[in-house]
Amino acid sequence: MTGRPAVDYDRAAADYHRSRGATAGTAAWREPVLRVLVGAPAGPVVDLGAGTGAWSGPLAAWTGRPVVAVEPSAGMRAEAARTTRDEPAVHLVAGRGGAVPLRDGVAGAAWLSTVLHHVGDLGACARDLRRVLAPGAPVVIRGALAGRYDGVPLVRYFPAARAVLDRFPSLAEARAAFEGAGFAFAGVERVDEAPVDLRAWRARVPGQRRVDTTLVGLSD
Repeated sequence: MTGRPAVDYDRAAADYHRSRGATAGTAAWREPVLRVLVGAPAGPVVDLGAGTGAWSGPLAAWTGRPVVAVEPSAGMRAEAARTTRDEPAVHLVAGRGGAVPLRDGVAGAAWLSTVLHHVGDLGACARDLRRVLAPGAPVVIRGALAGRYDGVPLVRYFPAARAVLDRFPSLAEARAAFEGAGFAFAGVERVDEAPVDLRAWRARVPGQRRVDTTLVGLSD
């Protein structure tokens, strides 16, 4: 599932942040991110497909680096401007995978959270990241891949979501794209985020159904 998104993010930005913004599970990524960035080149972190900025602020706080939040949707950037207004290290810019508005070799790392399935051309995205990242800069990808989603709570409670997730890029496809651009595969790690609070999640599901690629097409 690539190319045109199933969700109108310009119109759904506020709902997106309310239902899918940073949660208690965000903190689980601090140690893995810092471990990967040890010895990374100087420069900002590129938060590619930053959405409403839910990860941009935490990334800046964890790493002590500026974060360039790259997002194609004007509505999502407007919401991110609100959610990150107290984060001077976060810089919002319009852009997308394959067209990151940064000079060559200026960034020290890249973060992609639940974004690969929105990228129309993984190879072009990987090549453009290779261009803007300094030599040796890591790329950290968070998200489900085709065939690798059994630990995702959403799949347990909404099994029909499997048909959507199976159209996401696979690990092999992601590896081929990034290795073809000159990156070396470092490995896959499962990060256990906070346990799902079912009562709180139930309250968010109506809003989440309108903004989650895996749920938006499901019937009542």
